[in-house]
Amino acid sequence: MGYGGGLGAVAGLAKRSILGGLARCGYLVVKKDPETHPHRANYGAEIAPAKRLILDALERRGYLIVKRRDRDAAQEAVASRAPEEAAAIRAERGTAAAQRAAEEAAVRRVVEEATARRAAEEAEKRAADELRAAEELAATPANAEASLRAQLEIEPGRIDLLQRLYSVLEEQAKPIPLGLQDQVLTIQLEEFPDRPDLRDRLERVHYKRRKLSRERMNEITLADFREGGEVPGNLYLQITNDCNLRCAMCAHKTATKDHSFMDDALFQRCLDQAAEHKIGSVVFAAAYGEALLHPKAMQYLKESVARGFQVILSMNGNYFLPTDQIRELATLGLDLLQYSFFGFDKASYEKTYVGGKFEKASENLRLLKAALVANGATTRLSVNGVNITNDPDRTLKTREYLRTLGIQDSEMRLLAPCNFGGQISPGVRSEKIHGKSFKPIDRLPLYVCPLLLSTPGVLTDGRMTACGCVDNNGSLTIGDIRTQSIAQIRSGERFQSMINAFVEGDLSKFPLCAKCDIPYGNLHGEYNEPSA
Repeated sequence: MGYGGGLGAVAGLAKRSILGGLARCGYLVVKKDPETHPHRANYGAEIAPAKRLILDALERRGYLIVKRRDRDAAQEAVASRAPEEAAAIRAERGTAAAQRAAEEAAVRRVVEEATARRAAEEAEKRAADELRAAEELAATPANAEASLRAQLEIEPGRIDLLQRLYSVLEEQAKPIPLGLQDQVLTIQLEEFPDRPDLRDRLERVHYKRRKLSRERMNEITLADFREGGEVPGNLYLQITNDCNLRCAMCAHKTATKDHSFMDDALFQRCLDQAAEHKIGSVVFAAAYGEALLHPKAMQYLKESVARGFQVILSMNGNYFLPTDQIRELATLGLDLLQYSFFGFDKASYEKTYVGGKFEKASENLRLLKAALVANGATTRLSVNGVNITNDPDRTLKTREYLRTLGIQDSEMRLLAPCNFGGQISPGVRSEKIHGKSFKPIDRLPLYVCPLLLSTPGVLTDGRMTACGCVDNNGSLTIGDIRTQSIAQIRSGERFQSMINAFVEGDLSKFPLCAKCDIPYGNLHGEYNEPSA
């Protein structure tokens, strides 16, 4: 800029005359700018020493004395460099973009390498886990089982883990869950489709899980029955039709209850027939009647155990049980003791066990469990309870109460009620059976009834019923054990016609069976009633 605009505060009028002289000599006073004024003018002898003091002061304030032609030349040089600088800027930007692209490519390579490294580490870890599992399997099968189950909690569908667990359970001679058998055999059959043994084993698993068609289910059931010589697994004995209760889940209203008792001769006949037909289990239970009310009940139990039968006793515990009798029951050598109990207080218990006493039944159960433990008995205890309303909360409270009596969860079997051959009315109505049930009967297939094949019962007068569990008045009588053998009775026309009726799906000639919900199984295909 010229001197006129920027020196008023620096120089007075006297000084301005000096600057005016410089201007006439071709000099300019300008603000310092390294681009256009790289060097100050060499004014040398043209400026007297005295005047230089003023010029030096100007320089200290940021001004220079330059020749006009030098200033003009510097400005022209700057202007000529502008295109070159723009090109340089563009080149610099291109270089920066290329550098960024290179950096991004490098980052991608790092990510890809890290991903590959992670996959390799995971594969290595899995291999190490498999090796560790194999080592555990070779060392301690029990530890291997626990480890495999823990891994399956995290990865439930891993085929290799399922197969190893199957092998571990086999090695320990432990029961293999049907679901696990189903998974492993399916995998093996896919790998070896031409192996009939695998196909047969898988079908048997599907049979047990009720995954086959109704027709195929019945075919296998009856084939097994015939192959086993049509021998039932149990013989139910009604040694009395007397009972001290009128339970809500029992069809006591239709039962024959003439307070009769099986005599010694008939009882011995029953044991002889069971032994002759190789029936392993004798069950002191019936559709109606409390076995321990028979005056010779303990004697009959002892005799049955002594003859080598697996003996099952059902009881309700609502009577006086002396300490010595409780101890005797605990040490008798029974296979299974079924104690009927459901409820968690006086009101809930006595609503189910009408005529029963909550306190007495509870105390007898507590003492019996304690006696079994104290004597190291091998007798299994099963507390069987029926939740007449199928209310889960009542089941939960009953479980909690039973624990206070020393009963383990594994000893509890708390169920919704069956409809007792249509003689009681729990649940909702079904058109298929013209009665009520807690099962969705109208959506379930009718199978050959398992009770029909496995639970014949002898009544107090010697008549044999096809169903010792539900027939409380002899309506399903198929013979008389006093004059016929079990084989003759079971091969007779009456019993065989009942089997055919189930196969054909026409139970009209057997009203008790036609209205019963037991042969239908629950939604999961099981025969037993669903847990409450």
